[in-house]
Amino acid sequence: MFYAVAVIVAIFASIGHVCFKKFALKGKTVFPALLMDWHLISGSAFFGTGVILSIIALKYIDFSAYYSFTALNYLFISVLSKIYLKERIDQRKIIGNLIIIFGILVYNL
Repeated sequence: MFYAVAVIVAIFASIGHVCFKKFALKGKTVFPALLMDWHLISGSAFFGTGVILSIIALKYIDFSAYYSFTALNYLFISVLSKIYLKERIDQRKIIGNLIIIFGILVYNL
């Protein structure tokens, strides 16, 4: 069950990264306006929730096994950037993501 929490943490971190990217693309520079942007707020919320969940998961999972799951960020960010940022996923990224999945499976089995 706590390995599933590690995957959820990777998903939350990836969503947070995409929110921060969308915030950065807006180019806001006025300080009070920065704090009221929903991309910044939601990105921070996803990151904060991920931190809390990771602390819970680390209580039950070996440290090295848990952090191998953080490599899933690359996979999730590739998919989310395709959907929300309209970025391309080329063949190299697909191969890289497959290698990451294979590496996580080998490392944890």
